[in-house]
Amino acid sequence: QCHAVGGTEANGKVGPDLTHLAGRRMIGAAMLPNTRGNLAGWIANPQAIKPGIKMPRSYLTADDLSALLTYLVSLK
Repeated sequence: QCHAVGGTEANGKVGPDLTHLAGRRMIGAAMLPNTRGNLAGWIANPQAIKPGIKMPRSYLTADDLSALLTYLVSLK
């Protein structure tokens, strides 16, 4: 509901468009290199990296986070 992803039903307007996320060099408004580990940390607790942003902490299981990361790194 927060992010858009081109070619899918995800058409959120609050967060950035994630259509080409895997092709970006940086994430978090250019705060971190776009690596799987940094992306995992950003998803798990973005407030620890950039306090005050709108993205809330997520409480995904390790398996769900891994599945989400696999999907996100495919968005080239």
